[in-house]
Amino acid sequence: MVKQNVVLIKRNPPRPIPQVGNASDVTSEIERYVDEIEQEIHFIKLNSTAKSYTLSDGTFIYSEGKNGYYQFPNHQFLNFAQDTGAVFTVNTLTRSGFISFCSHEYIEVCIQNFTEPIDSLSMKVDASRLAKALADRVGELDTNNAMLRMLVDGGRHNKTIDGNPDTGFESVKRKVENGFISVVWGPPGTGKTYTLANLALEYMKIGKRVLIMSQSNISVDGAVLKIIDIANQTQTIDSIRGKVFRYGMAREPGLYANEDFCARLYARNRNIEIKGILEETDHILQLPDEYASVVEGEKRLLSLSAKLMRNQLLDKDSKDRLKEIQDTLKYKECPFWWMKRVAQEIRAFCHSILVLEEESYIRKASIIATTATKATI
Repeated sequence: MVKQNVVLIKRNPPRPIPQVGNASDVTSEIERYVDEIEQEIHFIKLNSTAKSYTLSDGTFIYSEGKNGYYQFPNHQFLNFAQDTGAVFTVNTLTRSGFISFCSHEYIEVCIQNFTEPIDSLSMKVDASRLAKALADRVGELDTNNAMLRMLVDGGRHNKTIDGNPDTGFESVKRKVENGFISVVWGPPGTGKTYTLANLALEYMKIGKRVLIMSQSNISVDGAVLKIIDIANQTQTIDSIRGKVFRYGMAREPGLYANEDFCARLYARNRNIEIKGILEETDHILQLPDEYASVVEGEKRLLSLSAKLMRNQLLDKDSKDRLKEIQDTLKYKECPFWWMKRVAQEIRAFCHSILVLEEESYIRKASIIATTATKATI
């Protein structure tokens, strides 16, 4: 029999929330809440099994600054939440990062301070990442915020509904307009998503910005698809293009058929030059390694790198690297497998540009739909 060490953490009993009279009282409550989160982080770390997973057949997708994004087939049918923290080991090198997307088909990961091409890696999940981000966000709260003061001052309470609860869209709309927080309850199929979508469009019409958020990717996708459906029915779809976005990795195939409402795809389609470079490099990567026309490959890559050099969003380090690539292509004989690696680097530069453009569209959007983890982190 194998002996296991069990760590027990004595948690503090819940304390009553005091009535808040001033900003210093709110500050003390925020500090108390952050302390509770820190205890939770400690508990997660001590009780984590830290199982190691091996991901193989990886492809370098793009980089954001010094961070690299990689995609691996999900051979083990792993299931992790978007933005779950992780520690990655590549050969003998260890780097922190997170899982940016996970489906039954593939896993996409972000490795911090690492952008080299890799085929496989070892991964250990750090489930405390979201809790750390939450502690950071709570610490940034404005203690004079009216909603925060109301929540802290009000404490936990139950509300009894006398008679039949209000029903219908107009009732929900009145409640939302007259209160800080409204709860809409109903079994599946009773129109909750329809109500949410209509409310978002109503507020958009009067110049308000709306954030739609859920723990589930499927729920977020469903809300955006319902907005698209309503806009199609009311023949207002063209008026909301470029104003309503799914931010993050969508899972519903229906959203990929509506590319104007996926922020990353919208950014790609609007930048015709970058879209063309991605299509050209994709064609190069599909060619066999023994591709005969090496000179033709050099010309194409030189042309693509020259186009990227003119892009104002590309930083100095990226342009210096492109200059090195151009000099190598011009003055040295390069095997075609090396050119494929160059094509992957050029794609990474393109994705870095698209990330910046995507963020600019998100900042201007009227309705943004995303997961709670992405909004927090």
